[in-house]
Amino acid sequence: MCSLFKSVIAIDNANKIIKECKNRMAEHNLTNVAFREGDTNNLKEYRGQIDFIALNMILHHNPDPLKIIKDCATALSSNGYLLITELCSHEQEWAKKSCGDFWLGFEPDTIKVWAESVQMEKIESVFINQRNGFKTQIHIFKKYKD
Repeated sequence: MCSLFKSVIAIDNANKIIKECKNRMAEHNLTNVAFREGDTNNLKEYRGQIDFIALNMILHHNPDPLKIIKDCATALSSNGYLLITELCSHEQEWAKKSCGDFWLGFEPDTIKVWAESVQMEKIESVFINQRNGFKTQIHIFKKYKD
């Protein structure tokens, strides 16, 4: 992402992950990344200013995935894009205890309805079967013009 955008904001709730990312950025001499420890509440200061947000395997680890999508929609500029990579629905109950999952993935239509509820339209979706039996869904949504 760093090479595609003038500036990048990386948010994670784990300080350890942020430190690892900072080290990786330094190794590659990438200086256009601002790091924030927290969650999508941190996006409030960017209301309507962000052109692209990527959520990678975030929603199923959170109790209120719709709030995350709402926070992102608020931060996006008119015609901004939201990329969501997420697990499809599955029945692997062990993931709740072992991986801290709140949700066993999502039906694609659920994510679509959430995005539409905050004035976003689906542009494209891709589905990938993983060797471990999980199926990954990737969606790109575009915010309607304000």
